[in-house]
Amino acid sequence: MDTLIVDQVNWAGRLEEPGFLARVWDLTELASTARDVWQHGINDHDWEDDWILHEDRFDLAGCQDEVLAKLVLCSSAWTASSTIFPRSPPLPRA
Repeated sequence: MDTLIVDQVNWAGRLEEPGFLARVWDLTELASTARDVWQHGINDHDWEDDWILHEDRFDLAGCQDEVLAKLVLCSSAWTASSTIFPRSPPLPRA
């Protein structure tokens, strides 16, 4: 997770945060969380860009491996619109 913070990776890729999160978690069970994401992440944009990495409601540091894998691979579909890394990073210069 440190790499995501230091490199300021856009963890939702090309999707809006709520749409990305709905691929990993059932947001209907997290209704207040979903509302918070819309309000603070979309409407007000007053959360840090890496808020998901520190959010206790998602507990990425202590969650099951399957949840973290699903977050990274987003339903095991390696597509530009659904992964935490929407495109390959540039190759280092020689």
